[in-house]
Amino acid sequence: MTEQGENSELVRRVYAALKPGGWFVVEVPQRETAVSQLKPSDQFGDGERVTAVSRHYDPATRLVTENFRITAPETEHAYRLGYRLYDRAELLALLIDVGFSIRAAYGNYQGALLADEHPIMLVVGQKEEVG
Repeated sequence: MTEQGENSELVRRVYAALKPGGWFVVEVPQRETAVSQLKPSDQFGDGERVTAVSRHYDPATRLVTENFRITAPETEHAYRLGYRLYDRAELLALLIDVGFSIRAAYGNYQGALLADEHPIMLVVGQKEEVG
């Protein structure tokens, strides 16, 4: 498995599934902004039905781990969600390494060109045409 891990495999599968000339749009949080805004915990609900969330960011692996505990009178469940955060250079490299040509990179849905202060990255890649 590569340093990009499962994400690299996912992007490879998307690329393989697209017809030549096909478009791929990725929206992910921008790492620095996401880390600066990461809340260590949250709680939702009231009374007997509550969802508690705890979060941790590991800068060495660039992974966020979220632990969810959902409680209700009749049951209790625990779930763990993990995902990697990317900066612009890493995300572009992931797409280019698979074969995508980068056509645009935006920081919002209004079409602002991607800048460091944007909380999200919208990157548009295209699979090369044959011939």
